[in-house]
Amino acid sequence: DITIYCTAAYALITTLISVTTLTGMHWTVLMVIKTVGSCFSAALFPLIDAQVIAMLAQRGAFSKDAFGAQRMFGSLGHWAATFLANQFVYFFLSEDGMFALMNISALMFMILIVVGIPADLKVEKGAHGHHHHAPAKK
Repeated sequence: DITIYCTAAYALITTLISVTTLTGMHWTVLMVIKTVGSCFSAALFPLIDAQVIAMLAQRGAFSKDAFGAQRMFGSLGHWAATFLANQFVYFFLSEDGMFALMNISALMFMILIVVGIPADLKVEKGAHGHHHHAPAKK
């Protein structure tokens, strides 16, 4: 639920930047909006990492290699999204295309969370969800 709320809040807050009448293009207003938006987006990465690790552990497939592959393909997805955002800006000849794409991708991300992450997923504290125990002290 937190990932959905953070995604929705990030999309809503960052969309405020596209409303020039609201911001008046004042850099202080823009920086406040960007800072608040970044607080919501910063929470997403560790939350999703913990959920992916928990899902891999539940299936008994957890390994550093499996999680590394998840992160690698996530990085490729991030690159592709950035490329598409650039194309939208070029196509619309304004930043409005970027904000439209951001809201579409935020909606798709929220749908993927609802569909792809089991509702009963338990993320364990301390052991990072993968049942790894710290080495015993000698």
